[in-house]
Amino acid sequence: MNVSSVDADLLDAVVRLVRLVETPVERKVLAPLITKEIIYRLLIGGQGARLNHILALGGDTRRISKAIGHPREHFDEQLKMEEIARELGMSVSGFHHHFKSVTSMSPLHFKSTFACRKHDG
Repeated sequence: MNVSSVDADLLDAVVRLVRLVETPVERKVLAPLITKEIIYRLLIGGQGARLNHILALGGDTRRISKAIGHPREHFDEQLKMEEIARELGMSVSGFHHHFKSVTSMSPLHFKSTFACRKHDG
C-alpha cells in the first residue's frame, strides 16, 4: 500500500517477535504482547492515519481485500470489473472508489503493476 521508513522501536519489536520462533514456550506468552506493541507503533507512526482510514472503512476494506486477490491470481486474464463488483455486492463505481481508497490505485493500475512484477520476477 504505502512505503515509509521504519523507526528503531518498531524494528526492535519486529526483531523480538521473529526471534521468538526459536522459543516456543516464550512465543506462546510474549508473541501476543509484542504483536500488540507492533500494532500500537504502526498506529502512532507515519502510517497511522492510513491504517485508521482502512479500519474506518470496515466491511468495504474486507471486501476489497478479497478483490485484490483476483488480479494476483489471474494477472494474465482480462479484468472484468462488473463481475468482481457483483461478486462483492457492490456497484462498479462503488467498487472502483473503495478499491482506490484502500490501495491508492485504480483496479486496472493495480493489475498492470502486479502483472509487471510477475513478468519481471
